[in-house]
Amino acid sequence: MKFHVDLWEGKALYTEEEYKKMEDAFEEMRLDWIDAIFDCDTKKECEAWINAISKKENSWIFEPDRLREKILESAGLTMRYK
Repeated sequence: MKFHVDLWEGKALYTEEEYKKMEDAFEEMRLDWIDAIFDCDTKKECEAWINAISKKENSWIFEPDRLREKILESAGLTMRYK
């Protein structure tokens, strides 16, 4: 949280509890993303992996704005900055 407070000139935009909700939401989303990519496989060939992560439904993890939106939505929070 300190990084975020420093970034926003000493103003905490979210409480410690809300940051914890975001961390938990991201962890769950990360695991869901990995499951979507690998399914029941433990390994994928390079080309299959690239195809899987390139699908629109899986590419959000590489787009910071979409990633933030999904984390906040999953944590039940709204964006407090632009």
